[in-house]
Amino acid sequence: MLLGLLGGRHIKKSLSPQIYQIISSEYSEQMEYKLYFNESEINPEIEGINITNPFKADYFNKNKSLFLFDNSVEKTQYANTYHFGKKQCWNTDIYGIKKAVEENKLNPKSVAIIGAGDVSESIKFLYPNSSRFNRSPRKNSLNLEDFRKQDFDLVFNTTPLDINGEFVFNLSYHVTKKINTLDGLSMLIWQAIKNFELWFDREIEDKNRLKKFIYEKLKK
Repeated sequence: MLLGLLGGRHIKKSLSPQIYQIISSEYSEQMEYKLYFNESEINPEIEGINITNPFKADYFNKNKSLFLFDNSVEKTQYANTYHFGKKQCWNTDIYGIKKAVEENKLNPKSVAIIGAGDVSESIKFLYPNSSRFNRSPRKNSLNLEDFRKQDFDLVFNTTPLDINGEFVFNLSYHVTKKINTLDGLSMLIWQAIKNFELWFDREIEDKNRLKKFIYEKLKK
């Protein structure tokens, strides 16, 4: 199956090709996963694609009439995973965030979101009462200058800002990691597992085992 990732130049550092190679080898599926830096480069024979920043909302808005999608995509107004044969798209950011929080045994009562990009909409979907902070207040967000970490049980950092400490979930796995700090690698792996299921029409029974296996492979 020919698949790919559409994103900005930052995707040169993406771990997605390596993760999908591990999964496809483990389950004996043929997969070729390519990186695309603009939409015009996409192979017309491609069967499925992931979309990441800065193209998530733009790609969805241009192509949503071609795909079926559920309430989570409707609410967040973007999808990050597409299957062209099925003509379906999904927001698996939501799944990845949810699983990463659950595996860390967190049950936050008060949540802050730093940043107002597309993925912040997925966090809002999971935590409707969360408070969103941004340098330039928009999308019903508050001024970042008013953010106080001690007011929240869990902080989602969706930006490159260096916000570290206990119960801070840095969605970028490239952010410098310090003790007791979550990062987006677990989220990325969980998403890849879900995307693999959607693309290949198969259910992976022991996802926890597979997630641990992938994580250990990446850390070698």
